[in-house]
Amino acid sequence: QDSPRWSRLRPSTVVPTAARELAGRARPAMRIHVVTLAGRLLASLDTDTAWTRRQLCRHIPGLAGPALRAARFFHGGAEISDETPLCCLDVHDGANLLLVFDARKNLEVVTASRDRTAKLWSVESAACRRTLVNGHTDGVTRATFSLDGTSVITASSDRTAQLWCAESGERRGRPQGLGDGVASLAFSSDGSLVATASPDGAAILWCTRSGSSLRSLQGHAGRVTSVAFSPDSLSVVTASSDGAARLWNAQSGECVRTLAGHGAGVTAAAFSPDGALVVTASLDRTARLWDATSGEHIRTLQGDVGIVYSVAFSPDGGLVVTASANRTATLWSADSGECLRSFEGHKDSVMSAAFSPDGEFVVTASLDHTARLWSVESGECVSTLQGHSGPVYSAAFSPPIVLAATLL
Repeated sequence: QDSPRWSRLRPSTVVPTAARELAGRARPAMRIHVVTLAGRLLASLDTDTAWTRRQLCRHIPGLAGPALRAARFFHGGAEISDETPLCCLDVHDGANLLLVFDARKNLEVVTASRDRTAKLWSVESAACRRTLVNGHTDGVTRATFSLDGTSVITASSDRTAQLWCAESGERRGRPQGLGDGVASLAFSSDGSLVATASPDGAAILWCTRSGSSLRSLQGHAGRVTSVAFSPDSLSVVTASSDGAARLWNAQSGECVRTLAGHGAGVTAAAFSPDGALVVTASLDRTARLWDATSGEHIRTLQGDVGIVYSVAFSPDGGLVVTASANRTATLWSADSGECLRSFEGHKDSVMSAAFSPDGEFVVTASLDHTARLWSVESGECVSTLQGHSGPVYSAAFSPPIVLAATLL
């Protein structure tokens, strides 16, 4: 199931008259199929088309696991309000209704540390749920969830990447022939590919099932520091110490665009949720926004933030968060470039920052051996994740659960 293009989604409006007219029509049965992004079926539910969003929320949690505290429903690119009946959606046989659940009670964070471990944390309790250990012989530099949340992949200074079961913590294997190591990694949207960045100036695409190398993205004159897929997985963006970011065709491996303009090495790069923009972070103490199609520089995010190590878009594409050497993370407007808020509290450099699936929280990782959760609205620290015995290099949230509904 394709992920929604968040920046284009708006609450739908259904006029009362239309609602009454449609509600009087015959209501065909509808079956909700609860599936993950990777297509794994979690549960099925027969419904009445007069049900509203609120009624769906009451019935689905018991089938999908522990109670889900927030849900977003989408149809035809519009977000469905709480009181909209399913019969007002003008669906047809075989139509899809997209439901994105922020499973707050199940929401987790994975952190990577120089202490050679990665840890899984409960967002609700801030407790460490599981430690991924005995997989690496050197510091773990990156850790991230697969799109269905069932796996975690870690990268290490020991020149290996490891795939883990998120539930049991058991190792599932590793890609072969990584050469000079792994500086960064990312899953494709369907979970079938992993991209890795290495100090030898290349990024490599791997098959997650076989662990085999599919193609190498070569062209940077320096070490590749970051790698990320576009939302549709057709493109890859890499960042490099050579001062540039590059856009690649994921199928052919061809470099289609070079994003040049930073005054020093580029530390990170990421696509916006709709794939239209790329944001980069740099040792030159700035972040930059670029048009992903033309490669044109749009604006610079600049302030008293120090070296910028990490950058990420919010789920709706309206905000950008940067992590910096000045011990803070900073929230920016993607539209204006204005600095909106700083998250202050860490005692050493902040190495990474990422948004929660609902955009309400930011998680940061720091050299002070902790990760922190912050409220985007207030800027306050919600909780501190303590337990690592070394610097924490990265932190990432588990993905949302996606559901699809089809008329029988």
